[in-house]
Amino acid sequence: MKQRYGLIGYPFDGGASLGRPGARYAPEAIRKALGWITYRIVDGMIFDVEADQVLNLSEVEIQDLGDVAVVPADIGKTVERTRERVAQAVREGYFPIVLGGDDSGGFPALAGLHDATAGPIGVIHLDAHFDLLEESEAQGRLSQSSPLRRVLELPRVDPRAVIQIGQRGFNFARYHAFTREQGMSRVTAREYDRLGTEVVAARALEVAGRDGATIGVMFDIDVLDTAFAPGTGANEPGGLSSRQIIDFLRLVAPRVALLWIAETNPLYDVHGETAQVAAYAIFHTIAARAIAGARPG
Repeated sequence: MKQRYGLIGYPFDGGASLGRPGARYAPEAIRKALGWITYRIVDGMIFDVEADQVLNLSEVEIQDLGDVAVVPADIGKTVERTRERVAQAVREGYFPIVLGGDDSGGFPALAGLHDATAGPIGVIHLDAHFDLLEESEAQGRLSQSSPLRRVLELPRVDPRAVIQIGQRGFNFARYHAFTREQGMSRVTAREYDRLGTEVVAARALEVAGRDGATIGVMFDIDVLDTAFAPGTGANEPGGLSSRQIIDFLRLVAPRVALLWIAETNPLYDVHGETAQVAAYAIFHTIAARAIAGARPG
């Protein structure tokens, strides 16, 4: 069966109510960086150096499905359109790769997967932060601080099938209580270093794949240390390395059905380094799935 990957841009940063705006320019920057990889595909073949394998991509379709028609002054309508666009892509047999944009798009990306599939949905959430804000006067309910909270409200998302990876630093005490009450799992950045990528990836698949759940990956680029991803909306020191995130995605890729990448911010990037990490994360995901012969989604 042919593998089909659909790139969907989310050129929106109206949800960046606290972090730095500028992520609206990320889809264009990531596509440009991805082009430096895909131009090496010749006659359908590319050499995966680290796998020491020449990949035949003749049965792999990477289709740019364009950008969501965002409404800069209406985050609610933008979220609704994104949800519909992702669901449509899934129904058409694509593995959606959604290019944010600020993290407000994480909810409609997962909601679209939820709407277009049957059965439970599990979530692997890679982020420096919790994204569990219920609501506030300053940020409302759909900002970059709330996507996972909204995902947890979807009817077929069991909090016990949600794992957060890479959190660090300091945050509100209420999130400690909430995650424990909900039965969510967590691997902090420090624990990740101690356990290693293979152990963390296996744990992520075990948790998110609970009861045969379809798994979506929410990947905020700020899960990486600032040294590897300077261009983000809200940097936190002590994060993962680009090596760790690439290896992690390669391990989980054959089992997941959607990749959402958020918070690449070209206005704060250095020589396009953060956009390049995002592009490599995408292509390593595709390569790992191609090797495994994974279904499109």
